[in-house]
Amino acid sequence: MIAASVIAAVLTVIPIIVGRGYEKALLSGRKKGGLPVFLLCGGLFLYDRVRKYVPENKRVSEMERALLLKRTEKRLKTAETAGLALLVVFFGSVLCFVLALREKQSETVTSVSRPYFGEERQEALSVQGLTGTGDVSVHVSGRVPTGAGMDALFDIEYEELLPVILGENTDFEHVTEKLDFQQESGRGMRVLYKSSIPEYLSDYGYVFQEELPKNGADVNVRITLIYEEEQKSYDLPVHVMIPEEPDLTEKERLEQLLLALDQDSLTDEALVLPEEFEEQRVSFKAEGTPPYAVLVLAVVVALCLVFLPEERMKARMKAREKELRRSYPNVLSKLGTLIGAGMSIYGAWTRVVRDYEESLRAGRRKPEFAYEEMRITVYEIQSGTSEDAAYAAYGKRCGLHSYIKFGNMLGQNVRQGISGLTDTLREEMSSALEERKTEALRLGELAGTRLLFPMLMMLGVVIISLVIPAFMSF
Repeated sequence: MIAASVIAAVLTVIPIIVGRGYEKALLSGRKKGGLPVFLLCGGLFLYDRVRKYVPENKRVSEMERALLLKRTEKRLKTAETAGLALLVVFFGSVLCFVLALREKQSETVTSVSRPYFGEERQEALSVQGLTGTGDVSVHVSGRVPTGAGMDALFDIEYEELLPVILGENTDFEHVTEKLDFQQESGRGMRVLYKSSIPEYLSDYGYVFQEELPKNGADVNVRITLIYEEEQKSYDLPVHVMIPEEPDLTEKERLEQLLLALDQDSLTDEALVLPEEFEEQRVSFKAEGTPPYAVLVLAVVVALCLVFLPEERMKARMKAREKELRRSYPNVLSKLGTLIGAGMSIYGAWTRVVRDYEESLRAGRRKPEFAYEEMRITVYEIQSGTSEDAAYAAYGKRCGLHSYIKFGNMLGQNVRQGISGLTDTLREEMSSALEERKTEALRLGELAGTRLLFPMLMMLGVVIISLVIPAFMSF
């Protein structure tokens, strides 16, 4: 694992070192803040080297065209994503190296400390020295103090304890599985067990099938309930039989040994782990977070970052759609006014674009997608594209149904010269304003719903401020 983490770290550092200064002039022109330039250089260098092996995402390309992203801006976004992915993999590799080194230097565990009385826990340990054993789970019970109880309560507690002791067996006349000898009853009584034939049934409920006769054996189990300084004993007859199950695996036999050692040393401060098992030397180590998990997580996060630009583009596409809806009535109003004043469609179109460009140069407004697409339409017409085709293409580029309808309407008017365009634009503008009003009402209702939870929290504060002084006055 150490070698894998070192290799991963080296692979992330190589693009940064080799690509140092790569397209530095481009990256130095970005806005201040974010990732450092050397990391962006490495990310852009890596992206340019692997770009030819990655198929083009047509959906992302369409969104980039709709958002009017320039090639420089696209490369800057790519550099940020790739640089961040390199940073994630590098720090994941370093953390994986530290954890692997720490695991390698971990000391051998010889004992497991016990919790307080009434508590218990599972300790996960890795076994060294056995073939195919791996990790085992050690059950560590709480330290049991001395105690006693009353006679009237002993009888009730004994009857309630019998179904628990039975465990997975059907009845006490057909015992094939381990009996569940509870060390503590439901009311906190301490319970002791003594088998009359420990060779067949141990004091801890284990059935030794190797020693049993074929027809089984009758064993008497003396159960002693202790509460404070009182105690009472009961005799439980049990018929032990050979279970019809395959032999236990090596891991299961080891866990049974550990459980037996745990029960044998309930009054000790710690559970001492064995150094040998079935004539094999074994050692235990505390199980922690596997180092490879950190490296895998870092690689997964880096891969997820590959899809980050597309998700950002989707969010920008939603913002673009909202902006186009807001701009639609204004575009109709300006064109309708100019066409109504006697200008041709193309003249009104170029006049709107010219006013928009002057406002941009003067800093009175920010760029808007609807007017940027109108500017592209002017360039297309000046390049030789027919007006009707250019207006129809304008609607398709905007992508919304209202713009497509608007572009087709202008193109049809140019081809056929149909009168009444001004009235049609006025009706379309009224419809667009109504849609904007409806959308504003919907957003207002949504805002009211979002404010409901803060209002409920404020109501709770008011109620508390009124109730607490009232209770304190009594």
